[in-house]
Amino acid sequence: MKSPMRITFEGGHDEVVVPLEACGWGYANSGCKLHATARRCDLPQVCDFFAPKGSGAEGLPWFPVGDGLSSVRGLLVELGRTPESVCDAGCSARDLRAIEQALTDAPSDRFRLGIFRASERLSEAPTREV
Repeated sequence: MKSPMRITFEGGHDEVVVPLEACGWGYANSGCKLHATARRCDLPQVCDFFAPKGSGAEGLPWFPVGDGLSSVRGLLVELGRTPESVCDAGCSARDLRAIEQALTDAPSDRFRLGIFRASERLSEAPTREV
């Protein structure tokens, strides 16, 4: 498992943790093929929904859940058509389906994404896992 993704919902709800399997979700990999695929398909890029690295939650934007679902569902369709467009289509699709499920079950209509940092303990986070 790569660094888990956190999905935070507006209104103080518990975060959802998605244990990522695919490569290329980290901040350092802005040229990831998954993001390039979203750009090519004119979809919102999943990386656009991330809180900036190292930032606190204060003053950060929230994003409409519908925009996240549009991106994830569009990427799943595209991966079905052109699996060679990413490093590992199977892992990427599993990650996207987990994100889709979390957004579908969202307790709020606004969210943002983040990656757990090495200094954080997953076991201490107020979360639910998908």
